[in-house]
Amino acid sequence: MPDLPVGTKKGIERREAIRDRSKMKFFSDCGIGLDFQKGIAMSLAADFDALYCQGEITDRWTNEKYDDGTGKTVAQRMELIREGLEEIRSHGKPAGIGAHRIEAIKVCVEYGLKPYFWVKTCHNHDYWSAQNAGPWKDNMFDYDPEETIRFMATLKEPWIGFKVLAAGAISPEVGLKYAFANGADFVCLGMYDFQIVEDVNIALDAFEKAKDRSRQWMA
Repeated sequence: MPDLPVGTKKGIERREAIRDRSKMKFFSDCGIGLDFQKGIAMSLAADFDALYCQGEITDRWTNEKYDDGTGKTVAQRMELIREGLEEIRSHGKPAGIGAHRIEAIKVCVEYGLKPYFWVKTCHNHDYWSAQNAGPWKDNMFDYDPEETIRFMATLKEPWIGFKVLAAGAISPEVGLKYAFANGADFVCLGMYDFQIVEDVNIALDAFEKAKDRSRQWMA
């Protein structure tokens, strides 16, 4: 899932050039200024292959304390996500929901939202800044790893694990093994071009060793 500009002429041209040479697919998180509907419109115009509700949007919209400036309730915001998923599907695209907090996923499930896939953070807390008490650190993205594993195991849709290395705090060998072993069906992993071969080989090894995990493979 290359990170290319949404809706820009340069981004569209680069995507088309890559498509001409490969089978690579492009995902958009539709995260345009916390406006899911605007992000959907731009992403459809740019012909992304799959679209989902950005985790930051889902985290905020499912939080009763979040003030979006319009006075909308959680129920009204969930209806916007539902409508967004339907709009994406109407164009023949897979429609997903992302989140950093497992509580956000739970609220979506409670409101009956049915994405084609989930995009949820997945990493352990076995690194220094996650273990120290005190103020929130900006390299913690899965706030409750145990509950993430437990609840995601109850869902039947494919799960794309992201932030699996906690922004570089965890090694690929550890992070990828953890994600696949604990239920992720895919991973979204940021890397430089010179890291691709090594990281892909690490991922393939982790995938092979996780085949007998407890959560059923959903893809």
